[in-house]
Parts: sequence; structure tokens; C-alpha cells
Amino acid sequence: MSGSITFKEAKKGYDKEEVHSFILSLNNEHQAKLDAKNDEIKSLLNEKTLSESRLNAEIARLETLLAEKEAIITESTGRYDELCAQMGEKLLFAEQQARSIKNSADEEKERILSQARAEAKAYTESVASEARLKAAASYDAVQLLLKKNQIISASLEQTKRILDDTVAQIKKAAE
Repeated sequence: MSGSITFKEAKKGYDKEEVHSFILSLNNEHQAKLDAKNDEIKSLLNEKTLSESRLNAEIARLETLLAEKEAIITESTGRYDELCAQMGEKLLFAEQQARSIKNSADEEKERILSQARAEAKAYTESVASEARLKAAASYDAVQLLLKKNQIISASLEQTKRILDDTVAQIKKAAE
């Protein structure tokens, strides 16, 4: 119903039948619109319920996925912590082994150096002793040679005098 509505005039106002009929048609029209709105609301409500169901299902799926991921993270974190602990133990063991090897090497170095020093000292003393013996023998030989040289020099001197005397006697005899 659109436009302007006019009612027939009757005694004491408008025609009751016409007004009643109009009110019924308005009521029917309004009820039809109300039913259409109700249907629309029900449709929207159904869509909302369906969307809500889908969203709840998605939320449940995501919560399950999140729980799985959290379990994996917890398991990975535990495994990571375990690996870190193992690596720490291995690193500590390696450090101890390195210290032990270094200490053993230092001890071995000191032992070898001490032995080398002792051998060098013994060798040096041996060489020095041998050199002293050779020097003493050389000195004795030189002394002996000096004595022989003096004897030879004295013998040569005496031989020269004898020869000079002999030459002088020969010259006198020849004159």
C-alpha cells in the first residue's frame, strides 16, 4: 500500500469495515515484511551458525596443530637440552684430556731435556777429559821434543865446535 489513503466518511467517523480491512491489509503487509525479515534473520543466523561451526572447527584444528607443535617444540627443546648437556660433558672431557696430554707432553719434554742435559754434560766432560789427556800428552810430547831439540842443539853446537876446531887444525896443518 502506497500513496495517500482516504476513507469514506460514515456516521460518527469513518467506515469501520474499511478501516478494519485497511488495518488487516496493513497488518498482513507488515506481517509479510516481518516474516521476510525473520526469514532473512534466520538465514543470517544459519549462516552465522554455520560460519561459527566452521570457525570453531578451524579453531579446534588450529589448537590441535598448536598442541602438536608445542609437543614437538617441547620434545625438541628436551632433545636440544640433552644434546647441550652431552656436548658440555664431551667438551669438559676434551678439555681434561687436552690438559692431561699437555701435562704429559710437558713432563716428557722436561724428562727429555733433563736427559739431554745430562748426556750433554757427560759428553762434554768426556770430551773435556779426553782433550785434557790429549793436551797433557801433547804438552809432554812438546816438552820431550824441546829436550831433544836442546840435546840436538847442544850436539850440533859441539859438532860445530869440533868441526871448527878440525877445520882450524887442517888449515894450520896446511899452512
